[in-house]
Amino acid sequence: MSNITFTKKSLWVNQAPCFNFELNEDELLDKALKENFVIKIGEDLYKLNMDHGSFENVRYKDEDTRNKN
Repeated sequence: MSNITFTKKSLWVNQAPCFNFELNEDELLDKALKENFVIKIGEDLYKLNMDHGSFENVRYKDEDTRNKN
């Protein structure tokens, strides 16, 4: 699996449903950083920590096309 990166906004779009949309962008990013779900690698760029136990909850952009085959 290749590196998966997020901006604050894309992390929220990807993970907010997992928290019933109860966290805003800043709260979700703070939680993700504190729990080591993502690692900051740039100004507004965060890398998914593949060693974190919940990375399987990440939704992929091509999810629909992968499941149609």
